[in-house]
Amino acid sequence: MKKFLAVAGLLVIVMSCRRENYRTGDGKYSYLRADFAELHTTSPRVVDYLITDDGDSVAFSPRITVDWAVRGDSVYRVLAYYNLSEEGPEAVRMKQIPVMKWRKMAEGEPRFTDPLIFESAWISRNRKYLNIGFAVKTGKTDTPDTRQTLGVSCDSVKQSANNVSHIYLTLLHHQNGVPQYYSVRGHLSVPLRNVAKGSVIHLNVYTYKGKKSKILIK
Repeated sequence: MKKFLAVAGLLVIVMSCRRENYRTGDGKYSYLRADFAELHTTSPRVVDYLITDDGDSVAFSPRITVDWAVRGDSVYRVLAYYNLSEEGPEAVRMKQIPVMKWRKMAEGEPRFTDPLIFESAWISRNRKYLNIGFAVKTGKTDTPDTRQTLGVSCDSVKQSANNVSHIYLTLLHHQNGVPQYYSVRGHLSVPLRNVAKGSVIHLNVYTYKGKKSKILIK
């Protein structure tokens, strides 16, 4: 059985400039594409194909190596950069995208809504994910283990008179004392497999310019 690797609860934000190591040779990336996708591993770190949110299947031959994909026969959420040429697809970079399930906050549980930069939110074309683009302000800390965190809370679920579900979500953010010297962009995906088609998602995000809301329909 394939295992879907998800980051549930809180996402720890670790800033890095590291590039993944791909052993696929050199190429001229004149047909470079960037797609959100699900990447499949046959064995630890070995990838045979990915399926984009548009439904395209991209098979790699020879198979590629992705250092962070440590589980075999598993599916990872990625932003895939790859070159399409006459010789076949060639991987350029596979950036892992955290998959974060929403949850209801327990009574008395800290609910951090520190501001961040909200860039975008959309439902993937295959209707499987709510994708959120954001940026956080960060800087070097005196304690290396100090990290910002993100989470998604489900504030309420309501049914309208015509039996449509309205799901109210908030993107949580804890600055955790990290300095705010410069901005780093990121994405996260919220799975929608158990959400009925036609459901309305009300997403709230707290930004440096105040609370922003966006309505999306699955």
